[in-house]
Parts: sequence; structure tokens; C-alpha cells
Amino acid sequence: MIVKAPAKINVYLDVINKRDDGYHDLESVMLPLELHDSLEIIQIPANNDDLITCDDFSLSVSEYNLAARALKAMRDKYNFKAKFRIKIHKSIPMSAWTWRWI
Repeated sequence: MIVKAPAKINVYLDVINKRDDGYHDLESVMLPLELHDSLEIIQIPANNDDLITCDDFSLSVSEYNLAARALKAMRDKYNFKAKFRIKIHKSIPMSAWTWRWI
């Protein structure tokens, strides 16, 4: 299965308040772009470990990678044992761009 992860532009962002858990409630307006990363997800034999790779070597593919964290969260919530190979093809630049209006 190949899934597109679209880029987006945040045209409005307001921090409403800080929550007790340390995160913030936000109000935002985002616009999707045609630009996207692609994730190829393939189920592999259960006797293997999950394998996450990326064609952009600056992206960390450790257990802290967002794809690895999402897979762990789904596995914990839905209690499945299947293992996967996830290939990440980066097209979206790694660093966010900020435009400041003067």
C-alpha cells in the first residue's frame, strides 16, 4: 500500500492556552498543497522486526521517528502482532518555512 502524506501551509495560528499536560490548545487554519511525501507500507513475516527506511538520510529512523511512534501507538491500541516495512520517500523539505508579514 502506498499512502500520500500531503504538505500544508499554516495561514493562521493562535495559542489559546497551556493545558495541564504541558501541551497547548491551538486554533489554526491550514491549506493543503499538492506537494507530498509517500509512504510504502508492506506487511512482512511476523518473525522479523519492523523496518523503517527513508531516502532522505537526514531523517532519523530510530524509535523516535513519527512513523515508528505511530506504528507503536496503533499496535498498543489494537493489539496486533503484524510486522511492517515502511519506506518513506521525502519530497517535502525537512525544515519548516516561516514567513513573517511586516
